[in-house]
Amino acid sequence: MKLQAFFLASLLSFVATAHAQNVDSLAGQWSGSTKSPNSGEDLFIQVSISDSQSTWKYLTQGSARRGNACLNRDFPLVIKTVDTNKLMFSVDGFGMIAGCPSFSVALERSEDQTLSGKFGDGRPLTLKKK
Repeated sequence: MKLQAFFLASLLSFVATAHAQNVDSLAGQWSGSTKSPNSGEDLFIQVSISDSQSTWKYLTQGSARRGNACLNRDFPLVIKTVDTNKLMFSVDGFGMIAGCPSFSVALERSEDQTLSGKFGDGRPLTLKKK
């Protein structure tokens, strides 16, 4: 029984260490843009990835979007899968503020400092490391 517990603890430690190392390879500030699924307007995005806390933020440009509680606010970003070339994460905006979007995104490294992918509804997303 002690041997099984040792192997399980070793495996969990290895997985946690590997995940942290992979997150470190993508750690930093990322920015990008996409289109709003409702209005078709440009949405600017800022993503911060770190070992301790990752965030997603939609940014406004100008005063046209004033009053939208989902803009200019950090939402927790939960990393689901990460390796040196792929990143999958989810953002639970609705869990923080009713009416804000919740979604998952899968991105792949398309260039050294660029991640590209699509939202579930097919809208493209490209993030570039700052």
